[in-house]
Amino acid sequence: MAHTLRLVDGPLTWIVVEPEHRTDAVAAVLSRSSLNFVHIAGPESSTARLRMHALREIRKQKMDGVVVFADENSILRTELFDEAQKVKSVGAVPVGVLGEDEGTSETFLQAPACDAEGKLVGYHVSEETVLPANRGDMLLSSRLEWAGFVVNAQALWEGAAGRPEWVRDIDAIDDGAAASPLSLVIDTARVEPLASCAQTALAWSHRSDSFHEVKFPHEWKIDPPLVTIASQQQAVKPETPLKRTTLLNTEDKH
Repeated sequence: MAHTLRLVDGPLTWIVVEPEHRTDAVAAVLSRSSLNFVHIAGPESSTARLRMHALREIRKQKMDGVVVFADENSILRTELFDEAQKVKSVGAVPVGVLGEDEGTSETFLQAPACDAEGKLVGYHVSEETVLPANRGDMLLSSRLEWAGFVVNAQALWEGAAGRPEWVRDIDAIDDGAAASPLSLVIDTARVEPLASCAQTALAWSHRSDSFHEVKFPHEWKIDPPLVTIASQQQAVKPETPLKRTTLLNTEDKH
């Protein structure tokens, strides 16, 4: 992860949250990374609770910029950080899922599903399942990968000017029920589809301990495409000041 983060353009803060206490091993990795980092401990070992603990720390410190999510199962492309710069509040990007899911070996793309005008109509939860954007099915949405979502940090701030009403106050989120990234929003249809609703994964998540047996699809693409929208991605212009990116990294105990 550190090698990828060193390639990211613009300012970046790496937040790593561990359960119960900070370990020397993780501290050593962070100190050698040459990156700006925040190393904190969460109250419990649940990944969902650790993530919410870190989000509340971002709000408390009023950290600015864009929040990108990762855990020990995530592989991020540098293009993800470029695309994250475009988010206004909460956005979704394509993420590839590799390995085993409930005992079945599979490779598929989780991505925002869009209509012909590029507007969000749902989420590809699996290869065959689309969760409609206007349907609050938390059981299905809990299958969505956090690596496929980015958040403007100011949308988390309490009392921030212009904070969208459809973004949920994180104090109102039950940590135990925060397995889904859609728990951050009240209106799931307002999430911004990024990456032009394309079929190219900007991050990968593996759901198997036997990761060495999994092969990445050619050119990081899923074929056939799940989305029929064909529009050119707009890169961040060099003259546009880059917002600080905050990578929120949860570390479970094994």
